[in-house]
Amino acid sequence: MSSIPFALQLYSIREHAKQDILDAIKQVASWGYEGVEFAGFHGATPAEIKKLLDDLGLRAAGSHVALETLEGDELNKTLDEHLAVGCTNLVVPYIPEELRDTDANARKTAERFAAVAENLKPHGCKTGFHNHWFDLDPLDGGKSWYDIVAEMTDDTVIMQCDTGNTYAGGYDAVEFIRRYPGRGTTLHLKEYKGERGGGVDILGKAVVGKGDTNWAEVFKAAEEVAGCQWYIVEQEGHVSLDEMEAARQCIENIKALASA
Repeated sequence: MSSIPFALQLYSIREHAKQDILDAIKQVASWGYEGVEFAGFHGATPAEIKKLLDDLGLRAAGSHVALETLEGDELNKTLDEHLAVGCTNLVVPYIPEELRDTDANARKTAERFAAVAENLKPHGCKTGFHNHWFDLDPLDGGKSWYDIVAEMTDDTVIMQCDTGNTYAGGYDAVEFIRRYPGRGTTLHLKEYKGERGGGVDILGKAVVGKGDTNWAEVFKAAEEVAGCQWYIVEQEGHVSLDEMEAARQCIENIKALASA
């Protein structure tokens, strides 16, 4: 297997991060992750975070940010904060339903993504979109919101497939990774356990590496087709483990599978 590094989406340990994000990042490093993907800075300054990342030998794999923070007067603030921590992948994790509920609305929103991508290029940054299960359902024009944003943007826009969310919608994550060659700069590794198509009910029942995902095929697609540069673990809660232990077990399991 290639040497693609592993990061943790800090939403996985959100309660601890809200209380003390700097300590949360220290724990992430101690477990063996090589980077973090942010979901807010929780009161810490970019300077504090950058110093800690440097001290720990971690890198910023990306950040989940709202689309509106990449537009208008908000853009410069978002850029200043994220460039200060060395973060250049600014991925939108959710789009409100009214912006993607029809083919026409989805295309208007995709135009916003295309404009954001152009505005980010001079700064060496990329935007992207992280799918939930409902983002993959066909709209009235026959294509999904996820297909539309891929179609209407260039390859600087990351199609961040979330494996667990994809299976939750009843879709094949490997097929979606392969559908967009070169667009999977970052890939979310999320486990599912149970019958595909079960929505949120099939998430959080197993830590990454202990569910029903064929990780060998995921890795193969990511490396052969997607142009993956970061594997980002996201643990969507757990039925019995606390968030810190679940996140720790994820990296232990997935690294073992990746090296097999």
